[in-house]
Amino acid sequence: MNSNIQFQSMTGFGAAQNEIMSIEIRSVNHRYFDVFFRAPGYLNKLEVELKKRLKEFFSRGRFEISISVNAEKISELAVNDELVSGIVRAFEHIKDKYSISGDISLELLSGYKDILISDNVEFEDEQVFDVFDDAVKRLTDMRIAEGKNIKDKLDEMLGNVRAAVNMISDKSAGISEKLRERYLAKMDDLIKRNIADESRLIQEASVIAERSDISEEIARLESHIKQFSEIMGSGGPVGRKLDFLLQEFFREANTIAAKTSELKVVSIVVDLKNEIEKLREQVQNIQ
Repeated sequence: MNSNIQFQSMTGFGAAQNEIMSIEIRSVNHRYFDVFFRAPGYLNKLEVELKKRLKEFFSRGRFEISISVNAEKISELAVNDELVSGIVRAFEHIKDKYSISGDISLELLSGYKDILISDNVEFEDEQVFDVFDDAVKRLTDMRIAEGKNIKDKLDEMLGNVRAAVNMISDKSAGISEKLRERYLAKMDDLIKRNIADESRLIQEASVIAERSDISEEIARLESHIKQFSEIMGSGGPVGRKLDFLLQEFFREANTIAAKTSELKVVSIVVDLKNEIEKLREQVQNIQ
């Protein structure tokens, strides 16, 4: 199955091996596609191809590819004479210049990387690719499994958001008209006493009622909830789309909070924003 149509987490691990080598691939959250490659020097020529193969399966995440080779199976060990000579000369210079006594021992030299190297390495590139592809498959399986767990959490949280929006809709029904009536009632006495212009007060009452109307914000939130669910069901790399959509969730919730003064509605909006934040935290884990 092509991983590109699967809902995936960005966190996972895959490993594979044969008698010659072992390959491990780890992935964690990252805004972009980033790869760190660690392998014996004679495999550096394969780095570009291995990254290309990885890119075919994943669009986001930070990946660490680690390749270890059983040198006994493919080569003989040889002394890196040039490196050892350089180290010995350096220590002889230090001894002479600073009058420091002491021997240059095997124990001292063993602390230096690459003084022993693999010579006559013999294996086909395809052997590396086969093990690598197996490790990628296992990484993919883990990311898909973790993605399913995240998707289940998102479904539950989205249900909480939907419930909060429905409660806001119910609690806010008729609020604008009530505000308008309340404003007009307070102005009635002024009108009767000719202290204020009736038509102007009625106009101002309508403006106040309109500004407190949150029906459009509720409608947009309902639309965003539907979009969020559809995007989750579409598969593939959806993390960025969902993250952008959640910014719109926050925008509408903040507008509702700014428009209403009803405590019962404000309290629900606080809960709504908490649920949206929980969604956002989980979405950060999605490819």
